[in-house]
Amino acid sequence: MKRPILGVTMGDPAGVGPEIIARAGAEPAVRRDSRPVVIGAAATMQAALELVGSPLALHAVARVADCRWADGTMEVLDLANVDMRALPRAAVSAAAGKAAYEYIERAVELAQTAEIHGIVTAPINKEALAAAEDRQEGDRVGAPREASGQHHEQAREGSSVSGGGPSGGDHGPVSTRGARCVSLSRSIQCRSLDVLAARRRAWRALGPPPSAADRR
Repeated sequence: MKRPILGVTMGDPAGVGPEIIARAGAEPAVRRDSRPVVIGAAATMQAALELVGSPLALHAVARVADCRWADGTMEVLDLANVDMRALPRAAVSAAAGKAAYEYIERAVELAQTAEIHGIVTAPINKEALAAAEDRQEGDRVGAPREASGQHHEQAREGSSVSGGGPSGGDHGPVSTRGARCVSLSRSIQCRSLDVLAARRRAWRALGPPPSAADRR
């Protein structure tokens, strides 16, 4: 029985999502039960891996079919849509919102074409998403977000995102795939708490981050 391929959207590149994925991706249970591929920006994920001291090496791909899932590696479907030198960190920005939207959009497309079996989403920032969309694109932005939520709920409930896998065959019982998706989701949630707790400790030691007025 092949392990299901789970598309992990990177979330807001200016937020904690990449750090959470970097930690959760090294969890033995995640690697044992699934084949995760991060849908995001390779440069951002490389910085996150280095930041948390992850033992994983990044393997960037242009197609899910190019993933190897070798031991000690993290597969990243690189959309290359973030300039980390210009992106303000830990701040709301239209650039970050646009990038986060594009990760979800691509994940939904991959699920619809059966290239992945489930979607797991890292944290996004609704303010950044709102900043990225204009009136003409409002309806278009809403549709993929809704579709992503439907796929994620299906996976949590033990339903299949699509009828077959990338090769057209079955990749295990539907309930098993759903359970594995939930397992990865829980790992990401736990690592999210770890990262947020670490940041709170840093803020207590160094003081709160500067306000927007202070940065002007």
